[in-house]
Amino acid sequence: MKNRLTFLIVVAAIPLLIAPSGHALSGVTGTRLLHDCRAAIKSTDVNPALTLEEDRAADRCISYVQGVLDSNNFWRFIDTRDHNKMLHYCIDKDVSTEQVIRILVKYLENNPKELSENGWVCLQAALLKSYPCDTP
Repeated sequence: MKNRLTFLIVVAAIPLLIAPSGHALSGVTGTRLLHDCRAAIKSTDVNPALTLEEDRAADRCISYVQGVLDSNNFWRFIDTRDHNKMLHYCIDKDVSTEQVIRILVKYLENNPKELSENGWVCLQAALLKSYPCDTP
């Protein structure tokens, strides 16, 4: 079973290995995330008056951030199980997606040179800075 899982992971990773850059993997850049996540923050206001586009942007941000968080949790589990090490960020269970979005927006506003990077690279950098794992 373990050999089959390893084989499936390797086969799934082949497109990632031959892609020329992170931009080929996703059209989401830091600029797009900053735009969408500002709308997500606006949606948390007491009486948000969002346009249809802002509502869609907020949904994109929330979905994207939650997907990256879920992916990190998955890979952290796999790395811990198979290699007994963690090379990821470590977020407490009580940290909300809204808090993560606020951290991302602040990070992007403070690091405008990274806005052209792939969105997951920006989010990963923001989370590694804010939530580093304690190393044994």
